[in-house]
Amino acid sequence: MPYPTPEEFKEILRCVPLEKVVEDHVFQGIPYVFRESPQASQTLSRHLSVRLGVRQDDIVIIGSAKIGFSLDPDNFPRQFGRTSDIDVIIVDESKFDGLWHAIQAWHYARLPYNMNVDEKKW
Repeated sequence: MPYPTPEEFKEILRCVPLEKVVEDHVFQGIPYVFRESPQASQTLSRHLSVRLGVRQDDIVIIGSAKIGFSLDPDNFPRQFGRTSDIDVIIVDESKFDGLWHAIQAWHYARLPYNMNVDEKKW
């Protein structure tokens, strides 16, 4: 069964190591949102890959669009529906490093009294 019910998922969390849960239910398989049209998943990841300059393998759909219901404790187990969004994460080491270096160059976490007005607003 590729898409567990919320009750089944709770049981999986109780019985299966967390690393395996994440691997099986977050990083593997066709996202729930594309269950009736699996090729659309590849279309989306290919488009994002080109537009963002990342590998398709680094693009992952998560959340209710992936599993079929919200995993957010405040919204569990709200079902994925027509008005739901599709949460996407990008896992790219070079993009992360570039952003991290930019933040460091900006002197992140300098104290607010060293910032000008625009920096404080940002």
